[in-house]
Amino acid sequence: LPDLAASAASGPASAATGETIALNWSATNVGEEDVLGVWNDRVGLYNPSNGGFTGSVTNEVAGILAMGEGYSRSRQYTVPTWITPGTYRIAAEVDLNHLLLDGNTDNNLILGSTIVIGGTSGPDVDLESLVVAPPDTMRRGDPIQVQWLGRNNGPDPIDSTWRLQFYLSPDSTWDSSDRYMGFLDVSGLIAPGTTRLETATLTVPSGLDSGAFHVIARADANNTLVELDEFNNEVASQAVQVTARPDLYVTSMTADTVGVFGRWLSLSWTVRNQGESLPESEWVDRVSIYQSPQWWDVAQSSTRAALQRDQEITHTMIVPVPPGFSGTSLTVRVAADALDAVEENSESNTTSRSIAFGRPAGPNLVPDAIQSPLSATATVPFPITWSTRNDGEDPVEGQRVDRVYLSTNTVLDGDDVMVGERTTSEILDLGTSEDVTVDVVIPGSITPSVTYYLIVETNADRTAAEADYSDNRLVSARLAVASDRAADLVLVTDSVLYSDVMFFGDTITLDWSGRNDGLRATEGTWQDRVYLSRDAAWDAADTRFIAASYQSLEPGQSYQRQATGTLPSWAEPTGTYYLILRVDALNSQLETREDNNDLVLPVVLAPQPLPDLYPAAFTSTSMTVTAGEPLGISWTVTNQGTRDATTDWTDAVWLSSDDTINTGDLRLVGQYISDDLAPGASYTMSPSVVIPIADDLP
Repeated sequence: LPDLAASAASGPASAATGETIALNWSATNVGEEDVLGVWNDRVGLYNPSNGGFTGSVTNEVAGILAMGEGYSRSRQYTVPTWITPGTYRIAAEVDLNHLLLDGNTDNNLILGSTIVIGGTSGPDVDLESLVVAPPDTMRRGDPIQVQWLGRNNGPDPIDSTWRLQFYLSPDSTWDSSDRYMGFLDVSGLIAPGTTRLETATLTVPSGLDSGAFHVIARADANNTLVELDEFNNEVASQAVQVTARPDLYVTSMTADTVGVFGRWLSLSWTVRNQGESLPESEWVDRVSIYQSPQWWDVAQSSTRAALQRDQEITHTMIVPVPPGFSGTSLTVRVAADALDAVEENSESNTTSRSIAFGRPAGPNLVPDAIQSPLSATATVPFPITWSTRNDGEDPVEGQRVDRVYLSTNTVLDGDDVMVGERTTSEILDLGTSEDVTVDVVIPGSITPSVTYYLIVETNADRTAAEADYSDNRLVSARLAVASDRAADLVLVTDSVLYSDVMFFGDTITLDWSGRNDGLRATEGTWQDRVYLSRDAAWDAADTRFIAASYQSLEPGQSYQRQATGTLPSWAEPTGTYYLILRVDALNSQLETREDNNDLVLPVVLAPQPLPDLYPAAFTSTSMTVTAGEPLGISWTVTNQGTRDATTDWTDAVWLSSDDTINTGDLRLVGQYISDDLAPGASYTMSPSVVIPIADDLP
């Protein structure tokens, strides 16, 4: 795997807050593969006391970094004015967001040289809060306008942006428990000795008890300015009264004990004002009925009543129950002030109860026998078909809508997308069926790598009354969806040429072809690779021995490749291995599908065959010989192995007193052989030798 490691980080030995300095860093690929892609580095000040960065800048890096190669970068960095003076480390972190395939992320961070940060050399300013003026009375949750007056007491002008924050407090001293009201970013020049008036629009916090509160203003709340005096930035208002709002809620609801789908329901409910003031406007109570996955609004009632605290009003209505509901019970909900016309302390104004329902006899539509493709391309229309059967006791009459949804699971919910529909008024008698065909178009915004399903829902709006709606849905088989905005590299499997018997250590040549089956051209380069594996499934432990790179392939365009590589020289027994050819092996291309990039080729691998030189015959011109005189000899050598003998060698003839060569024997002649000898071939050598005199005999 590749391994991108931070190798150095440096900068100046010291700097002041607000000063712009140059920070430098370096990185090296210490892994066993090339680094390929786009990633982000960051460099900045590292605080050893808390083990984290105290401000940093990022830098995007893109390209290919070969094994052992590195790079160096430099960025300008402005030391924050809010930083605490002291000693820091200059640190660099490579591949900040972990975008790369990285064999080791523990070496991504390096702490470099030390830098001492001193105080700012900026202007001497002093921002003092003089007055904060809210309205005399405020109501919880209301917007208000608050004025603030401040002054620059310092000898230098204030000429930067700073933040003015406002809080609501039960006393005149700010602490972290006070309620936040809002902020105002202030900019522009404030000359020495001059004042600044600002007006902020804020919101009075909700959930407060009625009573007296103070508005506290905090100038330069984020400590953007370095001031001569940091303790005069806050000011509190005089105490002001905060009053409450009305609060309408449904205290009770009664309804018919049993309802019938498609009929009417008698319903009454009571609304109480539990707030401290009167509702000042007309409001609407809304009746809704729930059946998964949504609420259906069925009725509403308008009211204008000056309800004092704890006063109540009761409403009674006959509300319709739509026919398009299934199950044995429904949940009925009443929401007071459903349109939020009355400004209240709390908007939790609802109450609900479950009502048991009967079911009248009627038709029952059931979809069946869905036929859909196993794969599709976004934005390209395709048909699906199914059969709808009436299993009920009455004919289906009236207009109804069938819909098709795209889902990431087999349950229809609010996240699913409608991709097709049809409207029909065809009468369907009991026991009969109709065949339905709908053209489906999947949106281009889908995620190609996700598994999808098509869900058919007949009578989707439930405009046709049925005895049972629980069986109106049907789910397709899994659907692989390809994006229309990406390439799709595939292997042309019948074009791969190779031998199915090979030997360890052989240099082999493979021929293959690929094609772009997507609707977009490829972008940038990609690499095809060939691996040797002990099984038919690729993993990172497999041995790569061929790699080839490509670029720029238009939709429908093909490419051919011939590449040579050397098989590993493993000392393994003969057996079946697998060549795994992977198109776009590093996933450099955005593709509509990633499951069609591999081809597995079984191959039998055996140890390398060897030559076997055998002396087939040996003769001499005489069986007796006189020492010191020449003797004619001849021998024949045959290669009885299965591979050419290609390395030079020497034949030798020895004079021995027995039939075993040992250290005391005398070498008579050596014959150098430099020609290759094929399996089954022979050669004959016929030199003349001289037998030494008796003293030299073994």
